[in-house]
Amino acid sequence: SAAERVTVGHVGSMRNKYVDEGIPFLRSQNVRENHFEPAGLKFISQDFHRKLEKSTLKPGDIVVVRSGNVGVSCVIPEHVTEANCSDLVIIKNPQAVLPKYGAYYMNSVVESVVAAGKVGVALTHFNTRSVAELPLPIPPLAEQHRIVAEVERRLSILRETEAQVEANLQRAERLRQAILAKAFSGQLVPSDGVEDTDGQEPETDATMAFAT
Repeated sequence: SAAERVTVGHVGSMRNKYVDEGIPFLRSQNVRENHFEPAGLKFISQDFHRKLEKSTLKPGDIVVVRSGNVGVSCVIPEHVTEANCSDLVIIKNPQAVLPKYGAYYMNSVVESVVAAGKVGVALTHFNTRSVAELPLPIPPLAEQHRIVAEVERRLSILRETEAQVEANLQRAERLRQAILAKAFSGQLVPSDGVEDTDGQEPETDATMAFAT
């Protein structure tokens, strides 16, 4: 087996279960492609956490979105030492595969696999059977380490490129605003007016300002 256990997070009402501080409680919005998203993270009490033993999470576990963004996966990071979750597929303690390798692979193929019906699920749902039937190549650990390192290197380049593009877009927007501000404050034309060929300032019909 490639994992200690594949199970599903808590499915049921969470009314009056959330607390301000406590055990992190992941939902689908906290699972992004290859990374844990802390925004909007909820918390539950220690008592409720103990009752949900089946859906407990530890660093290195892989969590998979069941509905919505079907199949999107990430690894529970080291700083999330203890957590629980709602309605996620949990791959507990992956064995023979590096957690990051497993998540990277799933994110790279699961959309096309599900769309092709190869795991026997509807496009809007993913479950433990889907994981069991997902074809997962398991190369030697050294090769997995190499693949993970190369993927992370390329993703780092992609993030840097995206950051540069975003910075350029922001600079372009600031320049656009500056040009408009100068245009409407008269700073883009000579302040003493423009003379015609006879040395006289041309007349301006204010009523024609926006005429077409």
